[in-house]
Amino acid sequence: ARALFRRLGLLAAPDFAAWVTMPLLDVGLDEAQDALDQLVDSRLVEVSTEPGRPARYRMHDLVRVYSREQLTAEEPVAERRATLTRLLGCVLHLTEETHRREYGGPFTIPHGSAPRHPLDPQIVATLLSAPLRWLQQERLFVVTAVGQAVRAGMTEHAWDLAMSAVILFELGHHFEDWRSTTELALDATRRAGDRRGEAAMLYSLGGLALAEQRPEVAVTRLNRAREIFDERGDRYGQALAQRHLAFADRILGR
Repeated sequence: ARALFRRLGLLAAPDFAAWVTMPLLDVGLDEAQDALDQLVDSRLVEVSTEPGRPARYRMHDLVRVYSREQLTAEEPVAERRATLTRLLGCVLHLTEETHRREYGGPFTIPHGSAPRHPLDPQIVATLLSAPLRWLQQERLFVVTAVGQAVRAGMTEHAWDLAMSAVILFELGHHFEDWRSTTELALDATRRAGDRRGEAAMLYSLGGLALAEQRPEVAVTRLNRAREIFDERGDRYGQALAQRHLAFADRILGR
């Protein structure tokens, strides 16, 4: 419970669901839930429930400050980095799995090689019994995770997570979330020299421009994405960019 209290200070989002405690502690659900319940009983973590929705947890701002102080004092940088890597890998795994279940496969988006942190398949099946509903519930958590990955220099986590979340941003018309996460990740890929990530984010921004009925803007972004995919010999990326370009041509009457 003390370890969980410290590591909750890593979270950038204002609230969280119980599954988050598993990658933070690197343990199973029962052990993680027991630790979380101890923090709730001690009034260090607040819990809120709504009918038909999983419980959400949060820490008071001053308690969160103390949590972060304890994390810095008691856990070395390498251990904090490992915990954050597990957390972001878990968010990426669940978001990617949401897309896979909704589409029937890993289609229409390029992925990177950032390490995933899968949960027990039975837990995943329960969490994602309604994939898009889960992703909608976790939208703010996912958006803040992209920014957290960028700040931590975990560029591949950032762009892959932004890419995987597009299904939610598109279907829910959360265009500002789509724009902010993708532009943030795009800047990070350029600073890191991650050319595939840069192409993926340009491809995503091209898709956003199409969704916003701005085909001329889409063509500019998609052509640049295709050029980078061409340079890398990435035929899958080329095909995705070309598919969007063909749709832009249709909208423009070409």
